[in-house]
Amino acid sequence: MATSADEFCTLCGQLHITKVAEIWCHDCQDYLCSDCRRPHSVSKLSKRHTSVAIDEYRTIPAYIRSIKHVCMEHDEQFDSFYVSLLEETTLNTLHATKLSSTEQGVHDVREYIQKVKNDRVNNKRKISKQEQSVKEDINKIRRIINDRLDDIEKTTLSELSKVVQTEIKSNDQSINTLDTIETDVTNLSHNVKLLRENATNMQILVGIHAIDTSLVSVERTLETFRKEENTDSRSIIFKAEKIDTILKDVNSLGTLEISKTSSGMDIIETNSAQAQIVPIPSNTHPTVSLKLNETIEIYHKTSCHFICGCTFLANDKLLIGEFTTDGFSNQMILVNKRGYIKRIKVAKGTPIFDIENVSKDGNTVAISTRSNKIFLLNLTNSKMREILVDGDTNGISFHNGTVYCCSVPKGIIRMNIEDESNNAFDLLPFRCGSYSYIAFHNDHLYYTKTETSIECCDTKGNVLWSFEDTNILKQPRGIVVDKNENIFVVGGRSENVVVISADGKSCREVIKYSGLSSPRAIAYDRQYNRLLICNNRSKVFVYNIV
Repeated sequence: MATSADEFCTLCGQLHITKVAEIWCHDCQDYLCSDCRRPHSVSKLSKRHTSVAIDEYRTIPAYIRSIKHVCMEHDEQFDSFYVSLLEETTLNTLHATKLSSTEQGVHDVREYIQKVKNDRVNNKRKISKQEQSVKEDINKIRRIINDRLDDIEKTTLSELSKVVQTEIKSNDQSINTLDTIETDVTNLSHNVKLLRENATNMQILVGIHAIDTSLVSVERTLETFRKEENTDSRSIIFKAEKIDTILKDVNSLGTLEISKTSSGMDIIETNSAQAQIVPIPSNTHPTVSLKLNETIEIYHKTSCHFICGCTFLANDKLLIGEFTTDGFSNQMILVNKRGYIKRIKVAKGTPIFDIENVSKDGNTVAISTRSNKIFLLNLTNSKMREILVDGDTNGISFHNGTVYCCSVPKGIIRMNIEDESNNAFDLLPFRCGSYSYIAFHNDHLYYTKTETSIECCDTKGNVLWSFEDTNILKQPRGIVVDKNENIFVVGGRSENVVVISADGKSCREVIKYSGLSSPRAIAYDRQYNRLLICNNRSKVFVYNIV
């Protein structure tokens, strides 16, 4: 029994016969019933047509079904144009390749969406945990304020008690003085009464004179009392100006803000919609030069100590890392203009390779170890946080809360060090050579790929250029990028420093020998535009970029 949802045979319909269709022919653009289907499948003109069962045809999205195989203007099938230009097998291969590419693109987008969703879920959990942490901080501040207010209250009440006792004592002394004067006046009054009742006229005359003299003395005493004791009324007045100011000016226990850092969820690129690569500004032959500012001698306790990492800190301090072949005497040397400040020990058994300043105040550094660990060390309180990664960590670079690290043999990994979960995730599966160093600048990564080459890529994995010139640079090691896009690379075997243009097309040697001996480490000070270059042993140099 036919229903309203059924499709009917197109050919039978032209004969005014109603039959339920079983298939759809893409080439004829017709519905066919079981009777019309059989001759259609054996006819010389239509046996190669592509058909599909009605149930399957209905599953095709409407916008796909609306695509016609016949050109309305020429009344010819589109495939006839293509086949005239391409062999049918080539066309099928092209379709299969394009379909696979599109299918992969859809898969990549779905995978990316799921990855971002998971990241958002994790971010929700992190925010919830941070909410509890902030609440605890607020409660802690409240307890501190309460304790402080209790102390202030005790102090103020103690001061009040002292003031009250002083005033009471003063009033008691005044009352005692007045009592004494009052007694004298009472005696004078009694004497006047006695004179009136019992004395002779002579006695009254002489007695009154004596009483007047005594009364004058009493009045003088009262006048002295008035001047010395001050008969003004005294009151205690409590003023809380500072507290009033605090209550007026302080509206909260702190400020709340959202700190945004890179989550590593870069927008993916599919074959159907390639994002444009951020172009690197073209730079002609580099013209910068270096001027020696300072040379510092480093004393090594044994011959197994080597310098592999260095960085600039705040307040014009330098931090130099010592790599030891035995792995048991690892330390960093903190230096200022006056010389060594101190030697900082780190965990035994874990060598120091590269170090990088990861805080504005210069109190926290990241340390790579040529093992599967990266340490975050607070130089103020010596607290150390350990992050586990895949592979052996070599050169590191830091930008906006994220550490980038060359990991052998994993590639380039990155991690958000502000995320307490200590999760490191892969970024680029590019092979990094042993003793690889890395620099980050303007969304580009620059790293020593092999013993002879340097590579530049963006954070999406697109290689922008590769540089190799063994005539001028042998065994590239430390690498940095200055604010003008000049790339400085230390040559370990060529014992020099080379500057490469931003497009990787030209280079120039800026230091040759000049005390360099198997140099490895280099650091850049963006504030003062200078370089710190370290020999393998003994000497480090500070150069100004001019």
